[in-house]
Amino acid sequence: MNLLAKKTFAFIVHPRSIDDVYKKYPIFRFFPRFIQEIILGLLPPMIVGKIKVGDQAEGYIITIPLIPHQILNKRSLAQKKILKAIKLAEAKNVKIVGLGALVSSVTNGGESIKDKISVPITSGNSLTAIVAVESVKKMVAARNKSLSSMRVAILGATGSIGQGITFLLYENGVHDTILIGKTLEHVEELRMAVKDKYAKDADVTSDITRLREADLVIVATNAPDAFIKSEYLKIGAMIYDLTQPQNISRKVKEERADLVIVDGGIVSVPGIEFSFNLGTPEGTTFACLAETILLALEDGQAKGSFTGKVDVGDAKNIWDIFLRHNFRIASLRSFGELLKF
Repeated sequence: MNLLAKKTFAFIVHPRSIDDVYKKYPIFRFFPRFIQEIILGLLPPMIVGKIKVGDQAEGYIITIPLIPHQILNKRSLAQKKILKAIKLAEAKNVKIVGLGALVSSVTNGGESIKDKISVPITSGNSLTAIVAVESVKKMVAARNKSLSSMRVAILGATGSIGQGITFLLYENGVHDTILIGKTLEHVEELRMAVKDKYAKDADVTSDITRLREADLVIVATNAPDAFIKSEYLKIGAMIYDLTQPQNISRKVKEERADLVIVDGGIVSVPGIEFSFNLGTPEGTTFACLAETILLALEDGQAKGSFTGKVDVGDAKNIWDIFLRHNFRIASLRSFGELLKF
């Protein structure tokens, strides 16, 4: 089957750290950091690999050469590069473009750039949110517990994914939550939305140390660094970390054998092959990319994330499509190791 007969898509990523840049350009190791960042700021977006999904779909991986703190601290520059990356995708006649990791965050889930482009875009947040909730249900059930019996903290609750997870948790019987966000006013707005929609209350805070009250922590932040410390976490807690780059470090795992810390948002996609290593186990990828593929397979007719906040109905719809195409939640892993429940 030739490329024109396949469903085509593109997925925009960025280096998770300077180490990712070193893998592509080893010479970067010999430059001081400020020179590295100047060069990265000048480099254009580029195609770094292809993705095949059996005979059904084919896509391009396009990177914007900025590391996380550059993306978050130089948003105007990041958005210009993202728009150039989308133009590069448009030149390949793709049908949809997915925004990976901080590319989604820095464009408000694509909302701030949607009027400047002609191709449909998706943040992938709807599938990411519902995969997170379905995954933690598996984690909890494997410990012979139920979500309704647990105190659940959502860190980054006011972001698009965090809000989607919050509503989906309440849909699944959770009633004891700690919603944590940077701005207390925004977390309070989310609390009121929960009360209006589900007639239930939530604890809200901007204090990250309140994580230690939670039996289950879901991390949905967009920070560039691993900032979650061991002392913030309750003995025996379960942590589901959706972040890329991850906001909880290997040091915490080494210090706390009592914790279950899962690399989140990873799904199995039948027939998927990469020419570029995205850092997930063979046969798997990130949920945000999986949503991009699903929307391509559906010819853009299905409702997914596209732009803006996660809608519960859209999340449930993309989940149905996910199952219909035989996509599945990948085996849960703790820092790369299969969990033994």
